[in-house]
Amino acid sequence: MEDLGSANGTAVAGERVVGSCVVVPGAAITLGDLRLEVVARARPIASRPRTPVAEHASPVRQDMSIRTDPVAPRRAPPWLRRGAVATLAVALSGLGGWASAQAWDRPLVLREPVANRCRVDDIALLEADAAADAAALETDPEAAVRAGLHAYLRVSATVCAEQSRAGGTLRAALGRMDSQRLGEHAAALRAVAVADDTRVAALDEDGGVTLWDRRGPGQPLPGVHTAQAIARSVDGRWLAVGEVDGHVRVWDLHDEAAAPQVQVHGSQAVSVLAFARDGRLVSGDTGGRLKIWQAGLAGGGWQAMTELRGWPGVTRVELAGGALLAFGAGRAAVWQTGRPTAKPLALTTGFALTAAALDERGTQVVAGDAGGVVTRWELGRRPRAEALTVHAAKVQAVVWVGDAVASVGADDALRVAELGRRVRRAGPPLVLVADTPVPVDSLVIAGGGRWLVGVGIEGALVTWDLQQRSRRLPATLRPGHRGAIEGLAASEGWVATAGADGVVRAWDMSRDPAEATSSPSTLIHDACRALGWSEPGCR
Repeated sequence: MEDLGSANGTAVAGERVVGSCVVVPGAAITLGDLRLEVVARARPIASRPRTPVAEHASPVRQDMSIRTDPVAPRRAPPWLRRGAVATLAVALSGLGGWASAQAWDRPLVLREPVANRCRVDDIALLEADAAADAAALETDPEAAVRAGLHAYLRVSATVCAEQSRAGGTLRAALGRMDSQRLGEHAAALRAVAVADDTRVAALDEDGGVTLWDRRGPGQPLPGVHTAQAIARSVDGRWLAVGEVDGHVRVWDLHDEAAAPQVQVHGSQAVSVLAFARDGRLVSGDTGGRLKIWQAGLAGGGWQAMTELRGWPGVTRVELAGGALLAFGAGRAAVWQTGRPTAKPLALTTGFALTAAALDERGTQVVAGDAGGVVTRWELGRRPRAEALTVHAAKVQAVVWVGDAVASVGADDALRVAELGRRVRRAGPPLVLVADTPVPVDSLVIAGGGRWLVGVGIEGALVTWDLQQRSRRLPATLRPGHRGAIEGLAASEGWVATAGADGVVRAWDMSRDPAEATSSPSTLIHDACRALGWSEPGCR
């Protein structure tokens, strides 16, 4: 089974196909709303449906067939069959013309695969596998592709090509040309945190935290087993970890020998953390209590400067300028940190809120709701609300893009509302639109504001080039994870992702991914040709 880059994708046994894969009897193939099943038959399929052969009949040969509907023991009347065939033909015509109603009446017969004649002690197989194992240990992606190609060419022309590990190693190496695989956790990942250096902090479902490095191996944080939230300061110095016992540990990464500073947030689990650009830290617990911490006080330690009362279920906090945004459980509110006793501004639209974001100056906030509406509030003495755009389904994520607001909805649509460009004077903002090739539920800005990056349940990275400010923004799809991406964070020139597969990846955003794949080097060109031009990084 091979997928040539379809937008909706092809799934085999519940997993999306990237390139090609082997389909075995019993596997289910999903093409949009159509489900095909591969079954093994003990007798050849007749050209016309007939009475099933008795179970005691001796098998002739082993065939593989694709069954698209169970065979009925009794035939319907001719007039009913003709009507059903006509109806199915009309319905299946929307699938691209590859199928007809007759496919539902008679299974497709495939030849039995050629018997495997590769011996486990084949010298070419052993040499290729040994070379592939060495290639997998290469830290440099280009060196890994070169070594993987050398290993694959040892066995590609032999009958042992499918049994060798060399092909998989080369495919993985090509994938690393787009993203660097930093490491893997034993459990699914929940979040990542990055800063302006080469390190990535990753939190897994077991409560462990590992600090990975793009230039070297990762190291688990000692003594951390019940972490619930992580955050890194913008300058890369501080790493904060919130734990289930209500403590907040803060590591000084500029002093590797220093022990973490431990602060008590409260008696409930710390569920959310965030650093502001000025170095302040915000923590929130499962009961809704919020605290703002400042470093360099009380003899060099951290001290809680402000305590606010939110609500249970807060999942996101942002601190910018003099404003603090809290979001979660369908609600959002903004506090003026200079007036902690003042009543917070509750953001309401008539629907449950599903996403919210604060701008860098702390003067504007935007939120999306379950009705698909994206609304902006200008903060001040008299906050003003303005509807920016509307999706056909609930809003999944919103993010500020300079003086614009990008939002993605469950309708698989991206909309960028440009506040500085109006359809008419004092009219609604100009909205750029784009489709998402896969579902997206998280957004970040990378590359100095050039790239809008989204991830979701498909495990792929979607990038939009915001320099191409056309009314239809083109999207680039870059596969990387097996399963959903749960964590997404952007640094200067690159993006880190954490997947349900436990893998941490770093994606280079310093150059256009379309340029990297449309003009491959001789090395990548040769590797893609050897594998059939259907792998990541190939056209």
